[in-house]
Amino acid sequence: MARLDTSYFESDSDDNGDGSFYLLKPGSFQVREAGLEFWSEKELEIYTELHLQVESPEDGSALQFSGVVVDCSGNKHCGFRVSLLYTSINPSTQLALYERYWAEI
Repeated sequence: MARLDTSYFESDSDDNGDGSFYLLKPGSFQVREAGLEFWSEKELEIYTELHLQVESPEDGSALQFSGVVVDCSGNKHCGFRVSLLYTSINPSTQLALYERYWAEI
């Protein structure tokens, strides 16, 4: 069973203050077919559940989705490459995430 990591993005919690979603900044991740990858300063355990939010740099609109960590490799000196598999994302959110990602490249 996955556990929710509520400490990962401590200072970047969403505006509603409930701490349920955490922010990934534009350009800090790579979109994959079934999930995404991002760098982390801290190691995340496999099967850790994260609820994430990606904001648009243009209008500030947010996309929210959930995922579970399926891989985390690296070290404390260089950082950790985290692979996240989507667990809860609707097709329109996934399409918008792809569009924002490809618009930044």
